[in-house]
Amino acid sequence: MRLKNLLIAVLLVTLICGCAQISDMFRIIKALSKEYNHRNINIEIHNNKEMTVNFINSPFNNLEEPQREEKARDIALSCVSLFKPDSTTEKIIVVFTIYEKKFLIVDYTNTLSVYSFDVSELKKELEEKTI
Repeated sequence: MRLKNLLIAVLLVTLICGCAQISDMFRIIKALSKEYNHRNINIEIHNNKEMTVNFINSPFNNLEEPQREEKARDIALSCVSLFKPDSTTEKIIVVFTIYEKKFLIVDYTNTLSVYSFDVSELKKELEEKTI
């Protein structure tokens, strides 16, 4: 009986932590969608350390490389500004992707650019902007 209660308690704690993380992801997606006027955004969190933000079929795909990199930095800064103080995320990866469905059965995906940013550096940059 004790083992059963312990397993139930562990399961509940896991669900609560997972739901909090999912809630944070949806909050960030909603804010990014509003800020960048784009709805097709996907966020993945890996081991509570890395967050991948994928803008799919966005107008940013049409930017030249230097402008796209600057936009990726802006997106990463926006994400960091939305983090809760207890966030364990160390790296943000921003991806720009083209996705098409052809002939109802063929999925075509082309990752145009991938940019990786260290969260501690982004936090410093945000602090400098507020001073």
